[in-house]
Amino acid sequence: MKTATWTRDSHGLFDYESEQIVRKIMRTTHDRFLIRAGLDVKLVGEAELPFESASCIPLFRIFPSPSASSPRISRPRTRKR
Repeated sequence: MKTATWTRDSHGLFDYESEQIVRKIMRTTHDRFLIRAGLDVKLVGEAELPFESASCIPLFRIFPSPSASSPRISRPRTRKR
């Protein structure tokens, strides 16, 4: 999976002129949550899933399938404080 994050001062749209783009390539063979923490994107297990806050947002839950080319993806239920 490839990710690219940027500062949020561009109204949620990709900022092609930004010099602060953080790119990352990640792989997983287990169920994981994709979370955004500032400019970083991480894959974490359910036990590591932090409470949702303004600085840490769960984006998706990824379920790898036997066919590596087509994982299942769903929106996670958020954990509010």
